[in-house]
Amino acid sequence: MYKKNSIQSILVTMISVIYLITLTMVTMYLLLYGYAKFYPHTIQQLEIINYLFQPSYTGLFNVNYLSVAEKRHLFDVKYLIIQWENYTYLIIGISGFLFLFFRKLNNLQILKIASYIGLASIALLLSMIALSDFIIVFHYMHAMFFYENTWIFSQESKITQLFPLDYFYFFSVLYLGLLILVLSTFLLYEIMLNKYKG
Repeated sequence: MYKKNSIQSILVTMISVIYLITLTMVTMYLLLYGYAKFYPHTIQQLEIINYLFQPSYTGLFNVNYLSVAEKRHLFDVKYLIIQWENYTYLIIGISGFLFLFFRKLNNLQILKIASYIGLASIALLLSMIALSDFIIVFHYMHAMFFYENTWIFSQESKITQLFPLDYFYFFSVLYLGLLILVLSTFLLYEIMLNKYKG
């Protein structure tokens, strides 16, 4: 009996983590495609964004206001976005399968655990930013996805002027804010449901 409960606890925790990853990826996916509505973009910024999210355009961005190195970086970003989309669809499929296959489990309880883990992770990330600086986290994230410092440009470069650090800072604040809202909604719903049952 104890072993069965232990296995079920491990299973619930694993599914909770997968649900959390699904929520974070879907939120990122939706925000990436809707960010232009939340942030005032220039014509050149919108041109670059349209290039990044146009799957049929697979070559370098054909404009004269960016250098070759900047165009190559945008190509790398475009490839990363395509990968992110594919992984998002995959994780949604896995989550859907788990939801149906383990429907005897309390999926609301699983989402509650996922919410607690997610909010704790966000609190840890915000603590790291508060103790260091956003630019350090920004550099670390770019170093993970782009090799050989191909993402580093001078302050005078066009791409840095079009997409300054503040641009990504606002995106990060909006993303974390949406995640907190989504995760808190699950917790609030679970609390209200328990209160209603009681």
